[in-house]
Amino acid sequence: MKKREGFTLIEMLLTMSVGSLLMVLAMTLLQQAMTLSSQTRSQYDADRVIHRLCEQFRRDAHSASAVTTEDQLVVIFMEDSKKIVYRFFDNTVTRSISGTSIENEQYDLGESANVIIERLKQPEQIRLTVLRQTKLKHTGPRIERQIAVTVGRFATKLSSEET
Repeated sequence: MKKREGFTLIEMLLTMSVGSLLMVLAMTLLQQAMTLSSQTRSQYDADRVIHRLCEQFRRDAHSASAVTTEDQLVVIFMEDSKKIVYRFFDNTVTRSISGTSIENEQYDLGESANVIIERLKQPEQIRLTVLRQTKLKHTGPRIERQIAVTVGRFATKLSSEET
């Protein structure tokens, strides 16, 4: 009988099965890594937007001559007769500047974000708190960022330096 060279059908099926299993595992890991990368990128983008909002709000409130707050509205009056209005609804904050012309800027805070505005009396401050709902059961929203801004801080420094 002649000795045949090559692989049997069982050897080929076994090799293909092991190869397919390794490819499925590799694709699953790749898909999970891509999902995690996308979530991390969107979280980073949301953090950057929240940081920009807080810094702009801080600059505006520090330069203000007066501030009024309502439910989901903050009006900041500047010394140069400009008026800056922050409107908070759903996951979006809109900043409008009126004076010589109207400028609008919009901050999209991402999913499940909420903004709380509080007015503190001594010294006159405004607290801006950004909350985010977590996906964990039995937990409330967590504080993403919180700042307390002294109203007119820069304006009082400028007026005291001028005298």
